[in-house]
Amino acid sequence: KPYKCSKSVTYFCMKSHLTVHQRPHTRKNPFECNECRKMFYVKSNLINHQRTHTGEKPYEGNTCGKS
Repeated sequence: KPYKCSKSVTYFCMKSHLTVHQRPHTRKNPFECNECRKMFYVKSNLINHQRTHTGEKPYEGNTCGKS
């Protein structure tokens, strides 16, 4: 694995994975919630968070209808 994190002992096969891994080390939060201004390192975490504002529950169960 050619990409090593300079702040930890973690290696990655892809540079993009290293970049995402390093965001907490560098305190870079490139994804911001438009509703509450909360910042996230990973875009998918922002998307999940935004559901708290919309009330969206995309993983509703088939049996009882609860998510």
